[in-house]
Amino acid sequence: MSTFPKDLLIDFSEFTVYNKTDTVNPKAIVDHELSSTALDRILMRTHFKAYAEDGVIGYVTSDVNESYRYGITHAEAYSHWIENVKVFEKKIRQILGATFTLTQCEYDGLVSFLVNTGQLNTVTTVSGSYDLKTQILAKEWSTVASMIARDKTDYNSGGKDASTIMLGDQGIVQSKSWSRNRGLQRLRRTFATLRDGYKIRQAEHTYYRETQQFLPNMSELRKREVVQHYRSTL
Repeated sequence: MSTFPKDLLIDFSEFTVYNKTDTVNPKAIVDHELSSTALDRILMRTHFKAYAEDGVIGYVTSDVNESYRYGITHAEAYSHWIENVKVFEKKIRQILGATFTLTQCEYDGLVSFLVNTGQLNTVTTVSGSYDLKTQILAKEWSTVASMIARDKTDYNSGGKDASTIMLGDQGIVQSKSWSRNRGLQRLRRTFATLRDGYKIRQAEHTYYRETQQFLPNMSELRKREVVQHYRSTL
């Protein structure tokens, strides 16, 4: 695998360090966990699904067996998503070793990139594929950040991961409530297009469980069903 081209390296010294606390003081990877800002930023890459899409409801919850007839609350969906992120945090410890040291921002950026791409071995740019893991283990952070920023998987997310690693700048980050609300807004736009009875029921129940309001054009029978089930869960 060829050497990462020098003309693709970013001179991060030209930029202002945004977070002067979390870009210093490295510690063992086993003592790290994602910052709340990093969690919110990673969550922003997806949306809250009120009904199953391609076998998934919420954020990452599998519904291939149609187990969520009455939809899902955002709290449930977020809990399942957190469990999924923890899998990636365990994976990065396995990849780099329990005693590997890095700062909070380096950890946040690498885990975010791992969640997005599923691996830390290589990056693929317009000019070829390059060995990322070796640069990480050598702690060549400027090179690591440059490589991640140039990766073709997702330039927007990669750029934010790179600026997180080097500058502690995660960009404009919205809370998980924003992600929830965006999902509900999307549901209101798409509900009228649904034709699958199972998904319609999921949408009706999810929306009511989150807002205590009904979606448009629901029958009185369906409204009673939704309210009755909601009250049974309290």
